[in-house]
Amino acid sequence: MKRTLLLLSALLTLPAVAAPTLVDIHYALSHNGLAVATMHDTFQRTGKQYRIVSTTAASGVIGVFYKGTLTSTSAGLIGPRGLRPLRFEQTRSDAQDKNIGARFDWKTSKLTLLDKGRRETVALPPGTQDRLSVLYQFMFVKPSGQTLKFDVTTGHNLSPETYTLVNREKITTPIGDFNTLHYRNDASAGEKQIEVWLATERDYLPVQVQVKDDGATALQTLTQIKTE
Repeated sequence: MKRTLLLLSALLTLPAVAAPTLVDIHYALSHNGLAVATMHDTFQRTGKQYRIVSTTAASGVIGVFYKGTLTSTSAGLIGPRGLRPLRFEQTRSDAQDKNIGARFDWKTSKLTLLDKGRRETVALPPGTQDRLSVLYQFMFVKPSGQTLKFDVTTGHNLSPETYTLVNREKITTPIGDFNTLHYRNDASAGEKQIEVWLATERDYLPVQVQVKDDGATALQTLTQIKTE
């Protein structure tokens, strides 16, 4: 009996599996079934710091006419509650006047929104993520329960978001099948509906994201992934 208790104690004190130090991930983006762009994300962790860079470029027929790229960057710290962003930026190579961003001041609990030249400071709720970091937060804080709640900034604004677990599903991607947790945001009729599929055996990274807005459907599907 004593040996069994010692064994249980040892198992309970084992450290959690460390999140990757590097994630290199590619997606294909479609709009109403038509391929329109490709996305390449890199996540890097160095000590207690992280940096994510996401680049989106038009492809297919759209790529013939549109040569610009959209680059999003999130950088900050990693703590007991996962990612803690310090700055977020989204830039367009063809329209610098449309750049947006956010600065996080956790000491004063203030968030500064930088929207196309406009600067606004608002209260910063605990645990706030930016539009990019929120997709990688679950590598560090495993999603649990039926509902996920968090505040997210896009640079335009700051808003609370609630996602409800739809199901545990196996989905097929161009690089194989993945067991996932399927979440959907709580959107009212006419509002943007977002669904995300998190791979339970690949650090809860998103392998598929779907957005329905104003009668159109945008789909982001995994095409390549590498973690270290």
